[in-house]
Amino acid sequence: MMPAHRKYFNLPESKTCPECGSEFMRPPGYGHDRWHKAELCSLACASKRGSRRKAEQRVVQSADIFERQVDKRPGQGPAGECWQWTGNLCSKGYGRLGFNYKMLKAHRIALFGLNGHDDPRMACHHCDNPACVRPEHLYAGTAADNVSDKMTRGRHRGNHRLTKAQVEAIIADPRVYREIAQQYGISTSNVGMIKQRLTWKDT
Repeated sequence: MMPAHRKYFNLPESKTCPECGSEFMRPPGYGHDRWHKAELCSLACASKRGSRRKAEQRVVQSADIFERQVDKRPGQGPAGECWQWTGNLCSKGYGRLGFNYKMLKAHRIALFGLNGHDDPRMACHHCDNPACVRPEHLYAGTAADNVSDKMTRGRHRGNHRLTKAQVEAIIADPRVYREIAQQYGISTSNVGMIKQRLTWKDT
């Protein structure tokens, strides 16, 4: 075992706090062993580190719950490449889950939450499948991006998959979007676009 006086021979008189980046000096009364173990400059930084580590632990626990509710088998979604959410769904067909003390949409968790951060932008789908949580099918965008994408998908996908009679039936159907979408094999977003006359405007 190394003698105590050799162990602390090159101990510096100042350190850099890994939390805030500030340099701090050895406090009066700190013995060699206590100063050797000291990492943080203040109780505030110690509290910040503790809170961050607890948040990271919650993300890991929530991520485990999230993964258990994702079906990654082939054949899911319009092109058969989606990862389908099997947990709770909202009325518009989006998955949702309590994540890090917040109720969030599942695709938003897949895009942002699993990376341990949030984002002010919207989590949008490329695949036109609200229940999809595959990160490759998602992108961060603005509300304008989302509307533009819906309109493009409505023109290029929605119109040719339905007949005029089906569109008229959808417009008159009083049921929730999810039930209508399931009947006709389209997304809830396409149901909404049709009902709002953003697609099939001549109907």
